[in-house]
Amino acid sequence: MLRETFQRTDDVRKALAMAGKPRKWASIAAAMGGTWTSESVRDQLNSIVDRRNAIVHEGDYERQERPRTARPIPIEESEATASVDFIADLIDAIHAVIST
Repeated sequence: MLRETFQRTDDVRKALAMAGKPRKWASIAAAMGGTWTSESVRDQLNSIVDRRNAIVHEGDYERQERPRTARPIPIEESEATASVDFIADLIDAIHAVIST
């Protein structure tokens, strides 16, 4: 288990199942409030994980077949802030769901 990252939604699902709380995405979305659905929460998390992996493993540069010039992937401060806020809300929602 020490080598598992539990980043992607499938991994979070496995972790929830290990904690005895399977099939809780709808409850997590509800705990996040607003217009979140289980699908939109999972999509957002996977999108953030994809971007994180691009930063960590690819230096946050566009993949190119035959690169001539390196092109970093742009990011706005508001996008980074929204991602951090989402992760914080997701963690709070997961905690609320597994604590019941």
